Amino acid sequence: MKTKHFDLIVIGAGSGGIATAEKAASYGAKVAIIEKQQAGGTCVNLGCVPKKIMWYAGDLSDSFHYASDFGFQLAAPQFNFATLVRHRQQFTQSLSERLKKKLLKHKITFLQGSAAFVDAHTVEVNNQHFSATHIVIATGCESKKPTIKGVEYGITSDGFFGLRAVPKKIAIVGNGYIATELASILNQLGSQVKILIRKNKILSHFDSMISETLTDILLSKGIQLLYKHDTAEIHQHQGKLLVRCKNKKTITDLDAVLFAIGRSPRTQHLHLAAANIKTNTDGFIKTNKWETTNIPHIYAIGDVTGKKLLTPVAIAAGRKLAARLFGKEKKSYLDYQNIPTVVFTHPPIGSVGLTHEQAIDKYGRQKLTIYQTEFSSLFSAFAAKKFPSKMRLITLKKTGKIIGCHIIGPNADEMLQGFAVAIKMGATKADFDKVVAIHPTSAEELVTLKASNIIKA
Repeated sequence: MKTKHFDLIVIGAGSGGIATAEKAASYGAKVAIIEKQQAGGTCVNLGCVPKKIMWYAGDLSDSFHYASDFGFQLAAPQFNFATLVRHRQQFTQSLSERLKKKLLKHKITFLQGSAAFVDAHTVEVNNQHFSATHIVIATGCESKKPTIKGVEYGITSDGFFGLRAVPKKIAIVGNGYIATELASILNQLGSQVKILIRKNKILSHFDSMISETLTDILLSKGIQLLYKHDTAEIHQHQGKLLVRCKNKKTITDLDAVLFAIGRSPRTQHLHLAAANIKTNTDGFIKTNKWETTNIPHIYAIGDVTGKKLLTPVAIAAGRKLAARLFGKEKKSYLDYQNIPTVVFTHPPIGSVGLTHEQAIDKYGRQKLTIYQTEFSSLFSAFAAKKFPSKMRLITLKKTGKIIGCHIIGPNADEMLQGFAVAIKMGATKADFDKVVAIHPTSAEELVTLKASNIIKA
C-alpha cells in the first residue's frame, strides 16, 4: 500500500487541531488534518458556540422581566424554541463550512474519516495510509454517561443540542460548570429544573464565594438543588421518566434526564497501542510541558490531555507547538498558570488564578490579604429583584501581588479578560489602585477596593 507523507498530520479538526494545522502551514509545512465528523469539533458544533447562543436566549428571557422598570409596556413574549434551534444550527453549520474552506485556503489536506495508528509514524484513514514527520493528536473529549440501569433514557450535552422542545421538567445529574450552565439556560427558557448532586456542593472546584453565591441565585430562580442524590437507575413510567437514587429517594414525572458528570478522552478509535503512546489511569494522553507524548515526534493538545478543558487553551497550545516545530520559536510552550475561565450561568462567572482555598493551602492564611465586595447592578436599580454581584481579589500580603480574582454578576464574562491580562503580567493591588475607575460600571469595583473590603483569610 502506497503511503503519502506529510510534515505534519493533525488528528482532529476541532479548534485546537485547526489552529495547529494553520500555524504550521503558515511556516510552509505540508500539513494534513483528519476529522471523522464536522470541522470545528465540539466547540463549534456541540459546545461553546451553540451554548453561548442558548445563553443569549436565556439572557433575553430574563431581561423582559425588567422592561417595565424602564417604562416599556410589553405583552407577554411568545417564544418559539424551534426558531431558535433552526437559527442556531444554520449558524454553526455555516461556521463549520467556513472553517473547512479556510483549511483548503491554507493548502491543508482535509481527510474526512476516522484515523487509527498503524505505527508511530503512520495512520490509516479510509483504508489508506498516511505518514508524517510529526503527528499531533487533538481529538478532544466526549460526555460521560454513568453505568446504571436505564442510562439509555438520559441525554448528555450533545443531546441538549438535539432537543426539539423545552422540557417541562428535567433532572440534571452533575455539579460542574456544564450542569450549572445548562440548568440555568433551561430555567430561563421555562423548564422546571432539578440538579441531582452526588455530594453537597456545586462548582466545587471554584472559589467558595462563587459556589455559595451561585447556589443562592439558582435557588432564588426556582432551581432545586438535591444534595447527596447519587443516581442509581432510570425508568420510563407512563410516558415520563423516573430517577431512583442511592439514598432511596425517587424523582418522578420528568420529561428528560441530562447527564453532566464529566468528560472522557476521545481516543478509543486511535489504536494508541500501535504507536506505544501512554495514557494515565483516566485514559488521557500523557504529555510534558512541550505537549510531547512519550514518543518524541507525537504530541497531544487540548482536552484529550486532560490538562485544562477549554477551547482557547487547545488553540494556544497548538499554535505554540507549531511555532516550535516549524518556526523559529524553539522554546515556545504554553504556560498553564493563570488561565481565565468563565461559567455561562445567569449571571455569568469569571475566574482567574488561585481560589481562596488553594491560596491558603499554598501560602497559608497569614500571608494573604483578601478583598471582597458585594453590590447590585445599576441595571436592576428599580427592580424588587436585584442582580447580585460579588467580587473577590486574593493577594499576597507582603508584595500585594494578585494571585486570584473571582467575579459573579452581570458582565463578569466580559470584564474578566482585561483583568486576566493584568494578573498574568504580575499586577499588584497597588497597580489596580493607580487605575482611574470607569464610572458607573461593575468593573470599577475591582480598582476601588479599600481596607474596609478586607475579609478574614
